[in-house]
Amino acid sequence: MRSTITLLAMFGLLTACSTELDKLNPELRQEAYRAYQLVSQPCEQSSLTELRRVALEPLIAKFTELEKRASNTIAAIDFALAKQIVDQKIADGNKWKCGYSGTPDNKLDFAHEKRWLGAANSNLERLIASGIQKSELPKWLHVANALEFRTLAEAVYSNFDRQCAATVEEEWPSYASARLAMTKVTISLYGSPYEKHLKVAKADTEYLHSVTAVECAEPLSGDAGRASIKEDEVRLLKHIRTLATLAGIAEPPK
Repeated sequence: MRSTITLLAMFGLLTACSTELDKLNPELRQEAYRAYQLVSQPCEQSSLTELRRVALEPLIAKFTELEKRASNTIAAIDFALAKQIVDQKIADGNKWKCGYSGTPDNKLDFAHEKRWLGAANSNLERLIASGIQKSELPKWLHVANALEFRTLAEAVYSNFDRQCAATVEEEWPSYASARLAMTKVTISLYGSPYEKHLKVAKADTEYLHSVTAVECAEPLSGDAGRASIKEDEVRLLKHIRTLATLAGIAEPPK
C-alpha cells in the first residue's frame, strides 16, 4: 500500500508542472480533426469526390486560411495532432462515408457539410484567437509510434473513467492493478516525448467524455459481472504493457 501511495504522490508532483501542454485545447483538436476529415478524407463514392470538393471549395479555402493563422500560435500543435490522425486513416485506406447513395449528382448541394464546416470554422477562429503565443512544432509530436501510442492510451484512460456502470454490486471498478501499472509507466516516461502524448490522450479522453452521451447496457451481476471486470483488467494490463513497449521502457510493468 505504501509503495502505491508513494507512486501516486510522485505522479501528482510530476504532473503539477506547467508546460506548453497546459495551453493546448482538446476542443480545438476535436474541431480540427473533424474539419481535416471533412476536407481531406477520400469519399467512399469516388464519383462524388471532385463534385464534393468543388461544392466545398469556399469553406475549404477558409479552413486553409485558419490553418495558416494557427501556424503562428500554440494552436499549431493541436492542428498537427488532429491531422496526424486523419493522415493515418487515409494511409490505412479509410473512406469518408458520403451517404448520398441514389441521389442524382445535380441534386447534391452538400448543405450539411457547408453548415458543419462553417460552424467548425467559427469555432476554430474563436479558439485560435485565444492562442496568441507563437510556437514552433515540437519534436515530440512526431516521435515513433506516436499515434498508436496515443490511441492505446486513450483506450486505457477511457476504461479508467467509465461512463456506464460495470456491475450491479460494483458500479465503478477500481482496476487497482491496472492503475498502479499505468502510474509506473507514466513515472517512467517523465521528461520523455511519450509523457506529452500521454497527457494529450488523457485530455482528449476527458473532453470527449464530457461532450458525449452514451446509452448504457444493463450492468451485469454476480459471477458474470466479476468475471467481466477481471477480463477488462487483464486487457488493460496488456494495453499498458504495449504502451511501455512502444515507448521503449526496458521492463514493462507486470
